[in-house]
Order: sequence, then structure tokens, then C-alpha cells
Amino acid sequence: MYFVMRSTLKTYKGRLIRAIPEDYIFKKCSPAWWLGEPFRRKPKEFIYSIEEKAPRYDVISASGMMPICSQKFLDTIQENDIKFESFPVTVLGKNSKMPLDVKYYVFHLLEIKDPGIDVERSIIYTINNQTKIEKLEVSAQVMDSQPMMFFAKELGPSVFVHQNLVKQLEENKITGLRFIPLEQYTS
Repeated sequence: MYFVMRSTLKTYKGRLIRAIPEDYIFKKCSPAWWLGEPFRRKPKEFIYSIEEKAPRYDVISASGMMPICSQKFLDTIQENDIKFESFPVTVLGKNSKMPLDVKYYVFHLLEIKDPGIDVERSIIYTINNQTKIEKLEVSAQVMDSQPMMFFAKELGPSVFVHQNLVKQLEENKITGLRFIPLEQYTS
């Protein structure tokens, strides 16, 4: 069984806790991060800002960009032989713009499945340039190969996670993530 991985969207003082990439860093990355290919071009450093006093989670959303994550998260992913690359992040205080004494990394997943979605059994359509999902089924190739984590080429930045990895992430108390079963996932 597969799940769609999402951030937990926690708040601090009434504002979403998120990491904000500085200086349009993802415009400096090539190819696009959700294509599951190693970067051939990237910035000299990845700089994000976060609220100085907000709680620290293992994975912090970056507003639709690559999230930042802890070493604990990366270790769990690495234990499962998932292809990825990671880059150290300079984390600045949102207000002070001073470096914070925290260690985070950009997590760049390199696993993509084509086809990842069974488009004949799924209900996916577009309205006003927005992709809408009523029903989602992974492809037979995914069911046969059972990858632990992947992008589906058909859906861009959505990350799919096998139930065994979900269990391990939960057992390791990885914070900042939620997992939506495919049969409940809509957009």
C-alpha cells in the first residue's frame, strides 16, 4: 500500500512553520527538482530562513519547494537504499537574517517511476490549470517493483511512500510529515 507524503503544516504564533528559500535558489537548479535527476547545475549554497523560536521538526515544508530535513530523516531514507542527494543548508533567522545553530539539509529525491500512476484506473483532470485528483492508483510496474519512495512522472512533485517506510519513519519519530493513504488522497 502507498501513501502520499505531505508536510504537517504546523503553526507558531498563528503562522505556518515553513522554511523559505532565499535568493530564488531553485531557479538556479537544473533540471527541475521534481524530475528525479541529479542536479547538473545548482547554487553554491542553499540558504533558507526559518522563524527563530519556532519548534524544530525533522522535515520542514518549503512552500512547494524541496523541504529541508534533519540528519535523522536522511539516515532513515538511506537505510532503505532510496536514491537521493542532499546538500547542507545555511539556515538564517527569519527576522534577524543571522545564521542559526541548526543542521538541516535539502533533500532531493532521485527515484522517479514512469509510469508511476495507472491513468486508466485513476481519476485525474485539469480545471483552470489546476490538477484535480478524485482517485489515484499506482501503476502495475510500481506494484511489481515495490519502491519505498518515488515521484510519479505523471504528477510532478508528489512523493509516494510505501507503507513499510511510513511505518519506519513513524517508529523513528520523524516529525513534520503526514501520510495520506492513496484511497483517501484528493486534491
